[in-house]
Amino acid sequence: MPQYQIDIPLRVAHMLAQLGHESGFMPIAENLNYTAKRLPQVWPTRFPTLASAQRCAHNPEALANTVYAGRLGNGGSESGDG
Repeated sequence: MPQYQIDIPLRVAHMLAQLGHESGFMPIAENLNYTAKRLPQVWPTRFPTLASAQRCAHNPEALANTVYAGRLGNGGSESGDG
């Protein structure tokens, strides 16, 4: 923000108002409730077979830990940080 001179409370307030107007500050959550059939289509390298997808089918937490853990700033698969 300092790079664009958003460095005083009034400018911060204006920026937040604009962001709120344009985005609505709507929370967005990824729907990770996939069928076993769909998982290999979406993540073919992580689920090369239908059998490999069974554990994560309709299990959003297991799926997130499988596809996101250990990457993109998330902890390892045991961390539950997927």
